[in-house]
Amino acid sequence: MSNYRTLLETAIGAEPPTRLDVDELMAASRQRLRRHRWAVGSAGAAVLAATVVVTVAVAAPGRPVVGPTTPTPPATPKPTLAGVAPSEDPQAAKVRLAAAMRTVVLDAVPQAHLGGEFDVLHRDIEATPTADGTWYAPAYVFQGQQVIDAAGRHGVIIVSVMRRLLSDACPLATPEGAGYTCEQSTGPNGELVAAEHYIATSDERQTGVKVNRADGSAVWVISSNYVDLTSQSPVTGADPPLTVAQLTAIALDPRLTLYPE
Repeated sequence: MSNYRTLLETAIGAEPPTRLDVDELMAASRQRLRRHRWAVGSAGAAVLAATVVVTVAVAAPGRPVVGPTTPTPPATPKPTLAGVAPSEDPQAAKVRLAAAMRTVVLDAVPQAHLGGEFDVLHRDIEATPTADGTWYAPAYVFQGQQVIDAAGRHGVIIVSVMRRLLSDACPLATPEGAGYTCEQSTGPNGELVAAEHYIATSDERQTGVKVNRADGSAVWVISSNYVDLTSQSPVTGADPPLTVAQLTAIALDPRLTLYPE
């Protein structure tokens, strides 16, 4: 298991992953909990990986690509993020969202106890062409995590607010492995709401809810049964502390936004 900073750096700041075929890429974009690719996060969830779309992979900005002397021009259109570029200064947004994350979580789960303030990480990466004619995916995300106790259970909560690259609809078919499920619904303002559940043989358990908004942004909230925020955290053996209903309330809260008025 890696903490969310390590996973985020792995997803958008390390060597590109091995190319997958179309079906695998589309499945990977919807199986972040099970595959631990969290991009754009957490003790155990990959924040952004998200980032895979047909012929799109993730890599660090500025990292040299090993390949032919003359790169092949991309054969597919440059991938773009949904919505518009936020006008808010990123440092100001980190402060605002750190406070909003704490407030929104405690409003949705009044009996919860947080281990401290949310430490928010920000990434803003442009799509760049690869040496083989594809693209490294863009990303624009703010993400924070904190230890949380609720309903007699202990764990970690991760909150990500990002510009969307793909739709986060549940896969049409259940992914291989019995430890993953996904349920899809519609929010009060027509938002796509996807709730994912993951249980590993190691008793690692995660429940995540991601909301796709009409403005092109997405909010992803994950509750896991990790004991702490370290990269080698054990698990509690119990269910995560927050329910799907609570995670959904957090993810739908308008205060978690890239576009404050």
